[in-house]
Amino acid sequence: MQGLRNLLLSAINRVGQAIPKRFQRRIAYFPGILAVFEYLSSYDLVEISTPEGGTIVINPLFHSNLTHSCDLGGYEPEIRKIIWKFTKPGMVAYDIGANVGVFSFLFASIVGEDGMV
Repeated sequence: MQGLRNLLLSAINRVGQAIPKRFQRRIAYFPGILAVFEYLSSYDLVEISTPEGGTIVINPLFHSNLTHSCDLGGYEPEIRKIIWKFTKPGMVAYDIGANVGVFSFLFASIVGEDGMV
């Protein structure tokens, strides 16, 4: 039964990635659909460590791109370089559209105790 459930979740994820974002949102707002997806995947939460020492808990159904990249230090390397270049200790950093917060941990490690994210 677990194998069938994993196969179903994998298929839902692949189909979801192929659908344009604007349609994904329409499907997600359909009454009850998110509750069903969350119920199907609720026991599969994954903890991923950030290079900055934090831990992010994600639902792989909604964030499969993160579960496949076990090393978040290699996640979006161009954006990470820009953040390192322009963010300084003590600054206030805004992680707009933070999603699960991968870059929030990076900002926090750079701005330090005197800064704010």
